[in-house]
Amino acid sequence: MVHRILRVASREYLAYVRTRMFIVSVLALPLMLMLAFALPVLLESMDKPPRFFTIVDETGYYAADLLNIVLDDAEAVRRIVQIGTRDYVYLPPAELNLPEDPDARLVALNGAVQAGRLFAFLLISSENSDDIPVFDYYTVDPSVELFPGILKRAANEVLALGRLLPLVGDKDLVLNALHGVQLRTHAVTEEGEEVATAAHVARAYAPMAFVYLLWISVLTMSSHLMTSTIEEKASRIIEVLLSSISPFEFMMGKLGGLAGAGLTMMGTWVLTGVAALSLIQNPTVHQVGMGIASTFTGLTFFWFCLFYVLGFLFFSAIFVGVGSVCNTIREAQSLVQPIMIIMIIPLLLMVYVTSNPDHIVAVIASFFPPFTPFVIMNRIPANPPAPLWQVVVAALVLLGSTWWVIRMAAKVFRIGILMYGKPPTLPEILHWARRSE
Repeated sequence: MVHRILRVASREYLAYVRTRMFIVSVLALPLMLMLAFALPVLLESMDKPPRFFTIVDETGYYAADLLNIVLDDAEAVRRIVQIGTRDYVYLPPAELNLPEDPDARLVALNGAVQAGRLFAFLLISSENSDDIPVFDYYTVDPSVELFPGILKRAANEVLALGRLLPLVGDKDLVLNALHGVQLRTHAVTEEGEEVATAAHVARAYAPMAFVYLLWISVLTMSSHLMTSTIEEKASRIIEVLLSSISPFEFMMGKLGGLAGAGLTMMGTWVLTGVAALSLIQNPTVHQVGMGIASTFTGLTFFWFCLFYVLGFLFFSAIFVGVGSVCNTIREAQSLVQPIMIIMIIPLLLMVYVTSNPDHIVAVIASFFPPFTPFVIMNRIPANPPAPLWQVVVAALVLLGSTWWVIRMAAKVFRIGILMYGKPPTLPEILHWARRSE
């Protein structure tokens, strides 16, 4: 029996990995990640045309001090504020030939912004009897928040120094009170305490990324498994195959072959990620890679592999059972929808589980088989980590549930794979699954 199962598994594995769909599936995720992360970084690193701005101070008290704070010492002569790879160039109001009348001046400034000569301008005015200045920021693109944020911090510093320095007499004390304390975060580990870096953050969220990879691979492989089963049934090839092999052996071979293809896909993604992290010359990226690598080591790696295989077989058995009772893809879609809803729920819990790995909801979800491979893999390296007894119990629960689902799916497969015409109803499928051998 084992020999026949392995032959079917080898056939299914080779039949899938040689298809264009497998190549596209393997390349699609790295390409999407590259477009989502690498492309914005590349575009952000390219030189951009400068943006021009000016400051009009109708009070005559704040513009000079504000500019001294905004302009970097090295760029004060060039009157440039550099944010990333973008230069914001200051144009004095005198160079814009603005009219003296305030209303006409505002109209002229708005016209300069609309014509593209200015990206933004800051208008400082006093509109009340207390002489409290009003700062109005005008721009062609309000979605840009970094530059007005710099102007706002500089304005706060100018006002604080102007009003508090005569009372306190210590400039550093005023600035320290204005800027607040600098909180330094330290990560306490088994090796001792160390300054927190991007590696610690990546270590906390790496299991979540792994769970999403599991979800994608399960969905991709299981959908192919269901589709191939329907095609073989529709073409009557299944009748020839079942003349030399039992339905259970045939189903187990298909599950094994697609599980191997799923592991191949996952391994390719992991190797691609490792290669990308090693090629990108960026300290933060390297820290992220170290954090991810430190998560999947030793016993944690073993548990992840075990829960991946069991979770894959659990859902794949359900999909192959659905495919065996359907004659077309359209018929299968109506039966797959409840399964998809069940698979989406643990994804919605991932952020909560990462932040609260010891909450009663996370613990209970760890022992609910459809959620187990997703939730427990997120809790194993969490802080605090899932106790070993919970991990072992979850593995045993998932192992027993997977075997039970495979047995039920085999009963449905044996009956449904040779049935044609009107598809069975859900109560009929459940009746088949509960039938004794």
